[in-house]
Amino acid sequence: MIKKTTICLGLLAALAASSCNEKSTPYEEVISSSAQVKSFSIKANTKVLANLDKVFFTVDLVNYRIFNADSLPYGTDVRKLVPAINVASSSSIELIVSGAKLQRDTTFNYLAHPTDTIDFSGNVILRVVSADQKTTRDYRVDLNVHKMKADSLYWNKTARRPLPTTIATPTAQKTVSYKGEATCLTAGSGKYTIARSSDPGNGDWDIAEVTFPFTPDVNSLTATTSSLYILDSDGNLHSSTDGEGWSACGVRWHSIIGGYTGSVLGIERRADGYYHAQYPAGGNTTRIPDNFPVNGYSALVIYTTEWSNESQAIMAGGYTADGTPTGATWGYDGRKWQEINRAGLPARGGMTLVPYFGYHTDQSAWIVIKASMWLAMGGRDGEGKVHRDVYMSYDCGINWHRADELMQLPDYIPSFADAQGLVFDETLHPRSSGSGWLEMPSRELPVWWRIATPSSRAVTPITEWECPYIYLFGGTDDNGATYPTVWRGVINRLTFQPLQ
Repeated sequence: MIKKTTICLGLLAALAASSCNEKSTPYEEVISSSAQVKSFSIKANTKVLANLDKVFFTVDLVNYRIFNADSLPYGTDVRKLVPAINVASSSSIELIVSGAKLQRDTTFNYLAHPTDTIDFSGNVILRVVSADQKTTRDYRVDLNVHKMKADSLYWNKTARRPLPTTIATPTAQKTVSYKGEATCLTAGSGKYTIARSSDPGNGDWDIAEVTFPFTPDVNSLTATTSSLYILDSDGNLHSSTDGEGWSACGVRWHSIIGGYTGSVLGIERRADGYYHAQYPAGGNTTRIPDNFPVNGYSALVIYTTEWSNESQAIMAGGYTADGTPTGATWGYDGRKWQEINRAGLPARGGMTLVPYFGYHTDQSAWIVIKASMWLAMGGRDGEGKVHRDVYMSYDCGINWHRADELMQLPDYIPSFADAQGLVFDETLHPRSSGSGWLEMPSRELPVWWRIATPSSRAVTPITEWECPYIYLFGGTDDNGATYPTVWRGVINRLTFQPLQ
């Protein structure tokens, strides 16, 4: 409305002037005094960046600024770029460069030399003089480039803390997401503790010592929407609503697969083989096929899609009844199991499966596209050796590929199996830091790897935002010893203050 009002007033003034002077043309009067920049872009240069000419620049006609709100990838060379400038009407267009890394302080005549390269590493002023030379406007041009490696899912500035327990040397641990909280059960020196936190990033845990009336299999701990479940050393299933008081369920299983909405899924061993089991009773209780893992699988992860009203679940890896490791991915829809992929992942038990997400930039048009991302990492092979490589899937485990080398875990995270990966949001503020976390150095990322976030449409200043962090709990080494640590990772870009 402001722009329309200004133009209308200008036209009225021009019409008034024309009534006194019939030779005046209202349209010409308005345009001749304009020093407005209509658009600004950078010409294509594939040696610098793919589809550089598609990068969008905002022209702020109120504050006289020209800038790209979504910064270019870290490391983009902006020292020799050719601008493309479109103005309403002008007698002169100049680019005034100062403080640049490559070029000396220079004033470029754009109208005379429109293909001259400009060094945008310093200060650049675009000066436009109207056609009648009555109006001059100086626009500050900012070509924004990320100052850190932002454009990948990457364990950068990863932090480390000890497991939340009062046990000095934990010998076993299992962490699950239960009622919006991370719930961590640890064992050691004949003691057990259970810790809960809705914000593990702040390290604020409620820790309590637990006395079990049985010997629990700590690694079997599982959560549904309403209860925690665990097996004892004899395979008997027990349930709890708070992790401290436990009740026998009256069933005996070989292993627990995981929680599916309000039920827990498991495997029952009978005289003639292994069968699917569910508690409370119901669902699929058929005999499992020979290629279905009976233990050592990843956590069962629940997700929903726009194509189904039912919750879906997947798990990866594990060991079949004869002890052979598998790299297959299995899916469950509430009624039946289906092997959705038997290739792409290595044959391992104890892999960590993490649902995450990222943002891809369509390089043909610089359009941001949100993409779900699944990570499978670590695990133990058939020889008992643990690993640390990371695999990725963008289609809910149907297809997997080994992540790029620079997407792998940093060197300071050791190889592991049987770790749990949970995702929790943390509220960030400008210049906030993960206080209390031990920060580690990061590795270089390639300029060509691009993941972008969409600009915010907020009209008030953004003072806080939610950032999803991956928390990697525990795990075991080649000898089965428990790592007493929690690691934290994030897409760097998500820690940046959102654009608006």
